[in-house]
Amino acid sequence: MNQIRRRIQSFTLVELLVVVAIIALLAALLLPNLGKVRENARRVNCLSNMNGIYKACAAWGLDPRDQFRAAFPGSYLVGSNATIGIGALVKDKSLGPGIFICPTAAGIRDKGTMHTVGESLDKMTTNNTSYHYIAGRQDVDGNYVLLCDMNGIRAVDFTDVKNNWGGNHSGDGGNFVRCSGSGMWVDSVSNKDMTTNNMSVPYITNAFNLRGESGNLCSNMIAVPAT
Repeated sequence: MNQIRRRIQSFTLVELLVVVAIIALLAALLLPNLGKVRENARRVNCLSNMNGIYKACAAWGLDPRDQFRAAFPGSYLVGSNATIGIGALVKDKSLGPGIFICPTAAGIRDKGTMHTVGESLDKMTTNNTSYHYIAGRQDVDGNYVLLCDMNGIRAVDFTDVKNNWGGNHSGDGGNFVRCSGSGMWVDSVSNKDMTTNNMSVPYITNAFNLRGESGNLCSNMIAVPAT
């Protein structure tokens, strides 16, 4: 009787192979989508980082102790050296070094020392940030870009931004935040999905220009260079 019961409860080899094949098929269908879901989540976190930096920049400009202060810092945000001094946001307690790192860029292969979290805000260098800050913006520059993704381990070339964009996110695009505080994701021209706005759209490309200066190459003023 026990032998009969064991035979009834056991699986045949064919049944086991069928189950394994079904699991493999489901995994093949789900894994690519899971990768996209993870990347979409990292893009949201990336934009959230930029929004946090933007709020700190905007709060700096609203300091009531200095009524002549510009809307946004006109120099470096973090880091320090003997020549330049300390960045404008070094003493901001709402920020930490990790907010300056794009979650996707942190996983770039062969990145060297780029996109690594800094020890503290005052000790950060250009290797400890994934973002590009355009200094000199004013409160009237609402539609112009203040912060954006870097191009992976390379700087953003604003003379040809639509062909030098997306390196932080495997070439698919990047986030930016305007002076008005609005942020968005923008596909690169090499993104095959083309699900959102693309850099070839003129007003997106123009948003990276300095006010009244088309095609200007903007220096990254987010971190004081190491001496």
